Amino acid sequence: MTFLQPALLLALPLALAPVIIHLIYQSRHRSLDWAASYFLLRARRMVRGINKLRQIFLLALRVLALLALILAATRPLTSQWSFLPGAGSADTLYLILDRSASMETRAPGTEISRRQVAIDQMMTYVKQSSAFSQLYLVDSFTGKPQLVPDVSKLALLPQTEATASSASIPSLLEETLQHIRQIQSGRVDIWIASDLQQSNWAPESPEWNSLRAQLAAEETTRVFLLGYPESEGTNYSISMQEAETYALPSGKKLRLSFQINRSSATAEESEKSIAVELLLNGSTTVHELPLTGDQTEITDWEIPLADELDQSWGRLLLPEDTNLIDNDAFFTFAPSPPRHTLLVSDRNDLIQVAQALTTAPYNPALEYLMSAFSADAISPTEGNFLLWQSPIPESDSLEGRALMDWIASGRSVLFLPPSGNQESAGLSFLGFQWGVEKKFPQTPARIEWWQTQGAVTANTRNGIPLPFQDVEIQRYRQLTVDESSFRTLAESSDDHPLLIEKTSATPGAGRVFALATLPLPAHSTLAREGIAFYALIHRILDESADASSSARSLRIAPSFAEPPGSELLVSSELAEALPSAQKKFYPGVLEKQRDESSVLYSLNRPISEDISNFLTLQKAEQLFDGATIEAISDQVGAKRSDLASEVWRWFLVAMALALIGEAALSIPPRKRPTTAPMSPAQ
Repeated sequence: MTFLQPALLLALPLALAPVIIHLIYQSRHRSLDWAASYFLLRARRMVRGINKLRQIFLLALRVLALLALILAATRPLTSQWSFLPGAGSADTLYLILDRSASMETRAPGTEISRRQVAIDQMMTYVKQSSAFSQLYLVDSFTGKPQLVPDVSKLALLPQTEATASSASIPSLLEETLQHIRQIQSGRVDIWIASDLQQSNWAPESPEWNSLRAQLAAEETTRVFLLGYPESEGTNYSISMQEAETYALPSGKKLRLSFQINRSSATAEESEKSIAVELLLNGSTTVHELPLTGDQTEITDWEIPLADELDQSWGRLLLPEDTNLIDNDAFFTFAPSPPRHTLLVSDRNDLIQVAQALTTAPYNPALEYLMSAFSADAISPTEGNFLLWQSPIPESDSLEGRALMDWIASGRSVLFLPPSGNQESAGLSFLGFQWGVEKKFPQTPARIEWWQTQGAVTANTRNGIPLPFQDVEIQRYRQLTVDESSFRTLAESSDDHPLLIEKTSATPGAGRVFALATLPLPAHSTLAREGIAFYALIHRILDESADASSSARSLRIAPSFAEPPGSELLVSSELAEALPSAQKKFYPGVLEKQRDESSVLYSLNRPISEDISNFLTLQKAEQLFDGATIEAISDQVGAKRSDLASEVWRWFLVAMALALIGEAALSIPPRKRPTTAPMSPAQ
């Protein structure tokens, strides 16, 4: 038996208080011989044995009551009392619900989605649990545990509705484990309902090492996995990648680049075409596009535009299939602004490298510029992307306020290590600071791991990884970060972060990155092996340029919040019956009015949700190696009694019974009625 509050075991000696009080009470009386009491004492000796036994029982019951109260307060755990009612079920249940777009695929043999099947099954399982249990819902969109007071209304909660977002199962598990430690619950069951989409589970993420250790240390916690990787039929999805306008000699053109994914493709379907409906400027046209394999890239698809149409929105729609939420993609367009990079540095060699990297045309139709400035000369109204190779400024300094204004305007910044080898003397900016420099004079370090999905280091559209493994690191500056505010995008072979990104950004703010080395020969081969670094820089530059454009794109990620002041202009038909606040969790278009113009935002799913790459149940269980996990089947109640359960309630029952017994023994005996003596007259 173990205890959740073991410190209270120190109070166990207090259970002897009734015995001590009894002895003290006995010592207060002195015996005096009195002739008149002689006959009374003789009569009392006849019942002394019974009274003594009664007093022993009273003391024992009082000690037992106090002992049970103290043990109940320590919250004992045991797996040996599973025969008791309520001892075999969890004290607290956590339901981690995957609300990502891929969960809206129709479940095999049903007419409802995987998400709806999961909710129905979980409601059935929870109703079978003990009445003592409480239920917390951890959905993938809000990411926070929320107490569910009425399980029968679980399916009606807004937190169980569909969304067009992605999910992060490691982050949800981390939030759940933190909440378990906060409330110090006893026996805990964690149920995960997911379709095992690989991008949502991130099996290569280093977060799983910490999660496995935490779960293995929780001897009262068990994980149940509701997996739904199976599907039936063929599902098509469409992902918008780029929409740009060009002035050509033949007239103004709109160029669209998008991707059509197909799951469960067969050999007979490998050359099939699909009808794509295009809605643009109020008119609808249908185009038959050829499909090749599971993934079809449509690049630079040209649509004629009227010369006077500078800014607008459009939509691509696929025919209905097994998942309706991934059948449409919205886009917005407006004249593209120049790609203007600002570099804050006094190093001529870095200025030359940055000039070559940022002005080499990633898109020949766009204009690329690069300007070098000192730290005190940044203009919040100039440029799209900032490279900062200078000491971290103080937050309340002129440079610090200029940097904050830059980020708040929606433009991105990449911090590079400042010159010198001194630590930043405690100075930090937005939760990170530079440490000492680490050198590798003999054997260079390499980039051992990098994020391949959902980041600027992600694979190309064709699924090819960027060649970061070819990069050699001769020296880098160590990074000290607030892990709750930053995520690691790339790690060195000695397990230190090389590239980080701030995650807790304000809606509409620019992205913040920090790179631990410089693209110079004495520091790394990032410039020489330039493909990966060039792609990374231009991905950030393109996203940052959107901040000054009148047409921008947004991905509906977990905890998504629309830009302040924006209004929903159009949304998917799937959201028609929903409240306006929930419609923004579906594909659509937002509009934000400015002084004399407006900004259009396209809302779409994360591209990773359209990639049909799922873990098997066996692979998912391996991620929990060392923890107690079971893939849930219809026999969900099986093998549940081998976990330690809280039994403090039974100690309270024992205390109540002891007090009742003590009260019964304390009742004085009923007096016998006496018969009055007869008078002589009678």
